[in-house]
Amino acid sequence: MTTEQDPAAQAGGGDWDVGSSPRRLYAGVGAFVALIAAVVYFALVAPPDESGGGNDVERDKTAQFEALDGSVKVLPLGIFVWGDAASQDPLHDQDRVRTGVRSTAEISFLDDTLVNLRPESLITIQKDARTRQRRAAWFVSSGEVNFDRQRSEGTTSVSTPSLTSEISERASANVRVDASGESDLRLFRGQGRVETTSGETVELSENEGVRVGADGQAGPKLQLPAAPTLAAPADAAQVPEAVPPRDPNRLSWQRVPNAASYRVVVSTEASFADEVVDRGGVTGTALELPRLSQGSYHWRVAAIGPGGGEGEPSAARSFTIVSAPGGPELSFDLQVRGNIVHVSGKSAPGASVTINGYEVPTQGDGSFDEYVNMSGGGAQDLVVRAVARNGGVSQLVRRVTPGR
Repeated sequence: MTTEQDPAAQAGGGDWDVGSSPRRLYAGVGAFVALIAAVVYFALVAPPDESGGGNDVERDKTAQFEALDGSVKVLPLGIFVWGDAASQDPLHDQDRVRTGVRSTAEISFLDDTLVNLRPESLITIQKDARTRQRRAAWFVSSGEVNFDRQRSEGTTSVSTPSLTSEISERASANVRVDASGESDLRLFRGQGRVETTSGETVELSENEGVRVGADGQAGPKLQLPAAPTLAAPADAAQVPEAVPPRDPNRLSWQRVPNAASYRVVVSTEASFADEVVDRGGVTGTALELPRLSQGSYHWRVAAIGPGGGEGEPSAARSFTIVSAPGGPELSFDLQVRGNIVHVSGKSAPGASVTINGYEVPTQGDGSFDEYVNMSGGGAQDLVVRAVARNGGVSQLVRRVTPGR
């Protein structure tokens, strides 16, 4: 009796012969495809594990971008190419953020600390490695960072190549790291402790600061002046363009006790990313501006103490440069009688008139008649200036030689 055997057994016993079993081939290929699909799903599609286990804890959200101005880049941990940052994007432990020229970034941490990166700055987001608290912590490699801490409990940690600081209570501060590696921490409100890489400890209170060299050596504690109060122009004022013969536009503020000088900054951006005026060493309480084109501007002033420490800047104001109104009519004649010059002329009704800076009386029709004493020898300029009620300015200059 002949027994029919399995062809696979005849060909090779228990071995799998691909050519002899298409169904087994299809099953193997299907299993391989399913495995690849599962890997892709869990790598790219499946939501992260939020149970608190595994490596996902290290990538918990620590902060997020709030506002961006200009070129802001982010380099997440494990990625080797800088990408463009976007508002509301999350940030995690060891992510790096950098701002370009005339660019700023505002970052909020989960403990309600608000951080503002100034142009050309680089920081690394950090998390407390001991407690894994979701608190504000970052390392400043270069540039300048302002921050404002809203909570009264816990601390904020700010580090640079030469110092580590713990800032407590409700606080506002500034940290700078310059090209030489020197770090500068200024505390405007709150309490802080600074530990340098050389082992020094410096306690800081409100309006105090410290500079730490690249070698970790701390300089003397700096006393910082209070923030100035701005005076003029008023916030959101319309300011006529300073076209000749108009006088230059001026900014003014109130004097700050113990201030040796002031730093005035004017920008076209509310973030002060694009500074059109940055003038330090102003010893008075006013600054004449260069001629600015029409448009909107923002300005603020910081006081600088005798030791060189720059205090908290004032609250910012804005103003708008608008087209200057046309000047009023203006004409005059003069007669020279020795050192006395008789000036008679006319401007628009209601306009104010000055001769060589001194105001002269005018009649209802705008006419004026005045005698001016021009002592001294040689030819001199006689300047007659009229300012209309709408701010328009007209000016005439005559060369006069007294004594003739």
